[in-house]
Amino acid sequence: MRNLDGDKEIKLLVEWVLTQHTIKENNNKICVLMGEYSKDENDRRRSTKDALKRGKEICDERNKIYEEQQELKHKLWRAEQELFNR
Repeated sequence: MRNLDGDKEIKLLVEWVLTQHTIKENNNKICVLMGEYSKDENDRRRSTKDALKRGKEICDERNKIYEEQQELKHKLWRAEQELFNR
């Protein structure tokens, strides 16, 4: 029987699954944020300062999530390289 506690391949697979899950969660957050952004679009078109400020906040939050997505995708790529290119 294999020692699962010290098995690098098992750890990489777990990391890969968790990273995939986080990417999916972030994509859902981005969809919600963009829906909120679209909902407030009419207010922004009327040049309402508050709506513009909120639109900027939403875009800033979305950009942070995009950056995290890129880091996660790179982490996922590294794990795939280690798992599948032995």
